[in-house]
Amino acid sequence: MAERHAETRVTALDFPTVLQAFRIQAEHMGLSDRIGMLPGNFHAIEIPEDRFDRIVLANVLHLEPPEQAAALIGRVTTALLPGGDLVIVEMLGDGTPAGERARAIYGLHLALRTRQGKAHILSDLRAWVEQAGLIAGEVIALETPRGMGALVAHAPGKESPTGER
Repeated sequence: MAERHAETRVTALDFPTVLQAFRIQAEHMGLSDRIGMLPGNFHAIEIPEDRFDRIVLANVLHLEPPEQAAALIGRVTTALLPGGDLVIVEMLGDGTPAGERARAIYGLHLALRTRQGKAHILSDLRAWVEQAGLIAGEVIALETPRGMGALVAHAPGKESPTGER
């Protein structure tokens, strides 16, 4: 996002070792002057309220049981500015036999390597963002792996001058 839009500033929240790799990549891309870092566990770190236009939860919720995944969505929602977006990237399946098979295999891999991981279904993700006060929007199919997608949800609030989001 920062590479495509010169005005974009990116703040990453993750463990310090992961943020080190983020910092190195930002430097490599010439973007180190537009990054911020919040080191820590997303369950415990204080997340600033009403601060971000977009929050991306990428490949995070599948590591959480349903109650904690829903709670995390609610927690990060408070950091969105009015009219902001929450983008959830997860293995959503795509309704096709091949996409649903990929989702099932992904779920099996999670069960083998985590105690509580789960490939949450899209209807649950939609319900959780709505419980958090967001408006569930479009689902963007990502090309690889098959079945990976992004649910975009919007915080009520301002719209662009053209009325578009």
